Amino acid sequence: MDPSGMDGISTKRLDYLPIIGQALRRLGVRELVDGLVPRDPRSHVSTGECVEALIVAILHGKHTLYRIDELLAPYDLELAFGWTGDEEDFHDDRVGRALAETFEAGLMKLQTAAIVRAVQAHELDLRHLHLDTSSVSFYGQYLNGHAPEDPESPQAIPHVTRGHSKDYRADLKQVIYGLAVSGDGGCCVARPRPGAVALDLARAGRWSEPRDGAPRRRGVTSRERERRRWGSAPDPGVGRSDSGVQLA
Repeated sequence: MDPSGMDGISTKRLDYLPIIGQALRRLGVRELVDGLVPRDPRSHVSTGECVEALIVAILHGKHTLYRIDELLAPYDLELAFGWTGDEEDFHDDRVGRALAETFEAGLMKLQTAAIVRAVQAHELDLRHLHLDTSSVSFYGQYLNGHAPEDPESPQAIPHVTRGHSKDYRADLKQVIYGLAVSGDGGCCVARPRPGAVALDLARAGRWSEPRDGAPRRRGVTSRERERRRWGSAPDPGVGRSDSGVQLA
């Protein structure tokens, strides 16, 4: 074949991106976000596309906003995700504005809608939920940080402060990250909490509050399950588990 006839031809990678794209389409992430955040006619990419780009970057192991466009550059974004913009449209200013826009639209509202779609799409078993927490450490003083007036508000920003660290880094400030997993292993809910919140409270206490008229289901710790099983509290060193909380 004459190499001179190859002028103007370029190649793009796909790798695992079609798998991510299929998962995003199944959950309708872009449609959920764009339904709550109207598109600015001056933007080349929608807020929903920016959120999908953030998810791709995180799954790729990248967490820096100013390098998302570099990460996406080698890939065929239209084929993998159906995006209309180019990789240079996902610069840090646009992605940063997308984060602000989703926060103003209501993160819990978006998360709840995504959870409902995930449960329906994957037919998750919600008869039992397993809850657990982890501490996420932060470097720096965060001197201007302050605890929110209402930590349970959907718009409350988790307070970066010192608390019990599961990473054994008492020298660092942190937030507590809670996760709920369905009985068949599907991730249902993830929520950050202030760094000084008690881990048992984060696991069992606040997860049981009803939301949007849902029936109340009380969280039960592993120690309380042992008490119910044996009729009395077991020895503190026996039967204790830090694997999480199961709903009764």
